Amino acid sequence: MLKGVDAADHPSVISGERKDLMRLLRDLESAPRWQRFTHPKQSEVGRHGLLASRVDLGKAIREGVEPPAQRIPGVLYAQGIHELTGEPGCGKTLAALWMALEEVQAGRPVLYLDEENLTTVMAERLESMGADPEALSDRLVYLQRPTISLQDKESIKDLLAVVEEQEPSLVIIDSMADFLALSECNENDASEVTQWYQAVVAPIAERAAVVVLDHLTKNTNGKYARGSSAKRAESMAAWRVTKKCDFDRERVGELRFTREKDRAACFPEELSFKVGGDGSGQLLFQRSNEDAQETDKAELTDSQCLILEVLERHSEGLLYTEWFKASGKSKTTFNEARRFLEEKRLVRKDDDRYYAVFGAEGADAPNGS
Repeated sequence: MLKGVDAADHPSVISGERKDLMRLLRDLESAPRWQRFTHPKQSEVGRHGLLASRVDLGKAIREGVEPPAQRIPGVLYAQGIHELTGEPGCGKTLAALWMALEEVQAGRPVLYLDEENLTTVMAERLESMGADPEALSDRLVYLQRPTISLQDKESIKDLLAVVEEQEPSLVIIDSMADFLALSECNENDASEVTQWYQAVVAPIAERAAVVVLDHLTKNTNGKYARGSSAKRAESMAAWRVTKKCDFDRERVGELRFTREKDRAACFPEELSFKVGGDGSGQLLFQRSNEDAQETDKAELTDSQCLILEVLERHSEGLLYTEWFKASGKSKTTFNEARRFLEEKRLVRKDDDRYYAVFGAEGADAPNGS
């Protein structure tokens, strides 16, 4: 049987010289020691390829999982793709203009990409809705029939450069079918639709709320959005827009949003809006229950009262985690109460902090203020 090479075969050992043996000992003492492989720590994952995308869900739970921020409460999240689908003429573009106007009036920039409408029509509608021309000039970037195509990589780079420069809080795409056609994408082909979304929409949705208008198909009684289901797969939320009562320049009707998708499960099942003209050139677009949003504290449950009172004691506001821990309630109870209080305008959120809305009926200022 052949003997393998081991330490006894080292030349220093074979020579037996003290000087050689001492040199070997020093080399062994300075040599790196063997260590068992362990999974890298979070601070080291940048050096390990795919592990760079690891998210520590346990840490997220320990620190408190805050629901996603909302851009327009109950309607839009601060980031992600939102679909507005409906039959032609149902009011999707009016709804999009209302969203744009809400942001402009709040002092935030909006980017509107339009392949469907005339400038005169859009300007007239905004004027009728009471838009301030100066605010529109400052904060609404309206691009009519922009040439954005997958075949023209520079056009996509230009679009993303505009988004980076303008930093819009809201980007509206009107409509998806037209922009898909510009890129020669078949809206019934899942791979082509996905490619368009990932190249054009997804990079924007990482930094802003994106609203994509789409038409309902005609061959299924207007039940589904046209084309590939890949459209819906990419969305954070989706609203079906329907006209419940007719409206025009002379009369006010009703527009309804029905929730068809909501990944974060924070939006109501339905929203209703009063829409229409009064015959004098003014165009109304407001939530039907807007005047009923404020709620007397006597109408709140014990849990809702307690959770609101926690916030009322902190005029400086509280972070989500701080508020949740101070309430002492389960996460389910807390989140249900938080959503209700926000919907009833007893609580508002600015950046990352929540504040009690004092001055609403039944809400008292904190002691000492």
